[in-house]
Amino acid sequence: IFTRTQERGTRALAALRAGQSFASVAEQLSEDPHSAARGGEMPYYYGRANATRPVRDALFGLAVGQVSGLVPIPKGFEIFKVLDERKTDFDKVQGKIRKELYQERLVAQGQARFAELSREFGLEPDPQGLGVLVGILRQGLQQGKFYLSPADLERPLYQDQSGVLQLGAAVEKSAAIRQGRGLDDSLRVVEVLKNEVLAPRLLALRARQLKLDADPEIVFWHKKKEEELLIMSLRQQATAKEGAISEEEVRQYYDAHLERYRNPVSTEVVEVQVATEEEARELLGQFAADRQRVDPLVGVLAEAAKKLPDRVAAGKALTALRSLPVQAGEPEALGWVRSKVAQPSGKGQLLEDLARATSPQELAEEYLFRYLAIEHSQRLESRPVEGYYRLFWYDEARFGKMVEQAMQAKLGALLGPVQVDSLYSLAKVVGRQGAEVRPFAEVARPLRSRLQEERQDQAFTRWAEALRQAHRGEVEYLDDNIEALVSQLQAAGPAKEKGR
Repeated sequence: IFTRTQERGTRALAALRAGQSFASVAEQLSEDPHSAARGGEMPYYYGRANATRPVRDALFGLAVGQVSGLVPIPKGFEIFKVLDERKTDFDKVQGKIRKELYQERLVAQGQARFAELSREFGLEPDPQGLGVLVGILRQGLQQGKFYLSPADLERPLYQDQSGVLQLGAAVEKSAAIRQGRGLDDSLRVVEVLKNEVLAPRLLALRARQLKLDADPEIVFWHKKKEEELLIMSLRQQATAKEGAISEEEVRQYYDAHLERYRNPVSTEVVEVQVATEEEARELLGQFAADRQRVDPLVGVLAEAAKKLPDRVAAGKALTALRSLPVQAGEPEALGWVRSKVAQPSGKGQLLEDLARATSPQELAEEYLFRYLAIEHSQRLESRPVEGYYRLFWYDEARFGKMVEQAMQAKLGALLGPVQVDSLYSLAKVVGRQGAEVRPFAEVARPLRSRLQEERQDQAFTRWAEALRQAHRGEVEYLDDNIEALVSQLQAAGPAKEKGR
């Protein structure tokens, strides 16, 4: 059961403790529409390696049938009921466990360091000011608009040895608070302030205590930054009178440079990434067996495809999936597809998939592969996207040789096992996008900004040249020294910038 607020989560927990079934509470109060439609049941297992620490701590101490308390997560709160459990071979997960332990230690050390610096510099919260900030955020979420009065800006939130941190300064330093989304709980607001405002403030205090601000390289960098800001201010003054780029100018440039706005070629795949080559080959075998048993699904998809583009009629045809009898030995993916049809959003996604698929058979096989990704893939972000990725050539850093193979393969092809770092990937090619020209409406805004910047560059260049001419007699170029410096730099070769 997922809720965005602690209050709603507490209501759900109270209903469970009063004897209401988990499924009914999930349907009534869970704010995840996909799992709520299934009574909260998730289509995959949670593993220690891909669960956040609060979830892991709450979940893996429960026996089958037990219900957790309210578990805080980045986007809200969750309540879990354990339906089943199974063991995974250590060899398959030790790499992810090692990474998780490293991250845990890093977080623990960061928290300990924050506590130490808080004590050392006397960091203290102002409860009244924090209450005002939380109230402003809650009201803004309800009304769709955030308002800070002049008095609000000056309210103290924290104080330490260096002085008072006011609400206005905190908002200026925190991008998350300026956006305001999901910050209707005081604990989350404090956590955001800690990460984005207080930790940098305390680290800066320690740096000054150690006199790092007097370090020659830091002084040089600071001076350089100051000069850059001054030049930026001069540029703004010099270009302030430049007129805005018109719609006609943007359109003319777009029409004259269409090739610049051509999309790169991409290939769409469903990928499953596992720990060993042996496991990958076992999944290929499972897929080969399952594809022989998807005729009922293919039949329903084919009937729905005949009724497109009438989405209403096609949607009604898809509901036949819910009445298909469950057969012994049928692929588990069929049950997953049935559950998608039961949800409006899931049915809509099925219709979109059907409209782009090359055939009902190919779409049925794609769903088999998506289910394998949900159940088995070790790529952390794979489950929410059901293993679906659009690959570009620049994705080789993440997907390795899989990218080249996918770009060269035919639609419907199976790829792998392909080794990607220490893991092994399988993929099914499900789509390809050509190099179409992006529509004008899509590029007009960034293009206008770029043309405006170019116009300002030209204006600043003219202004700088006029400034040089006006002060030509006041500046003397020592040509011999400049040539000597150039010779020294060329002889030394590439060098890093030094603070001197």
